[in-house]
Amino acid sequence: MKLPSSILCLSLLASTSLQILGSTCSCLHFNFPNFDTTSVDDFSFSPGSGIANGSLQITLSTGNITNQSGRVCYTRETLRLWDSKKRTVASFRTEFVLNILPNQQQNETGEGLAFILTSNLSSPRGSSGQWLGIANEQTDGSPANRIVAVEFDTRKSYDEDLDSNHVGLDVNGIRSVVQYPLSNVSIFLSSGFDLFVSISYKSRFRLLIVEAMQLSTRGLHVVVQAWPIDLSRYLSEEIYVGFAGSTGEFTELNQIKSWKFITAGDFDSKAARQEWTGHR
Repeated sequence: MKLPSSILCLSLLASTSLQILGSTCSCLHFNFPNFDTTSVDDFSFSPGSGIANGSLQITLSTGNITNQSGRVCYTRETLRLWDSKKRTVASFRTEFVLNILPNQQQNETGEGLAFILTSNLSSPRGSSGQWLGIANEQTDGSPANRIVAVEFDTRKSYDEDLDSNHVGLDVNGIRSVVQYPLSNVSIFLSSGFDLFVSISYKSRFRLLIVEAMQLSTRGLHVVVQAWPIDLSRYLSEEIYVGFAGSTGEFTELNQIKSWKFITAGDFDSKAARQEWTGHR
């Protein structure tokens, strides 16, 4: 059955071997209303990424911020997504506030930010610009990358890119499996306004859901996209969760201002959304 155009196809693929820095948990749960020096030990930071101004800075926030890439992953625990014996798959929900601040001295921005599921803590060499800290020119599309990303792209980098303001699914590279233009719902990633994002997986129905909301001078704008997928077919038992991003010749500040992650039994997504919005 053909899905309606309002449905964003979201599948996940990830990893095999892991270097485990913390413990592993099938009930991963953390909440960072903001970030400061006490949060540093909970994450791995690629060179150039860090914590500043109460936020995770996925790419450099000072100095020469052109042609940079970065990756930040939560490493206190890895997520045991499924059990190889029982083949049970955890439901999860992650919520974060994304803020992409444009460079006021340039008339364009670049390149984007992504939520990632991966077994590799390091951003590849040469992954700045269009590569979003996910892959590089030599490795783009290779199954060996073992990474899946939900990208928030602020620059049209190749012919198949819809535009410079879209959300998309990236599997082992930056050529999205599917994209959705956020301008359709008056959400603008590089406007400097916060974007509230929820990504949830309901294991009973094998359904991954992306919800995003932006409150700006134009009002409140919401997008909901989803795709049925069995994560256990693509992901290894244990993965890291985190963010990747990049800049190119045109730049931006790629920031995460808060981040919550919880694994649980199947939950009511409507109730979860009401709880989430009620605390904003």
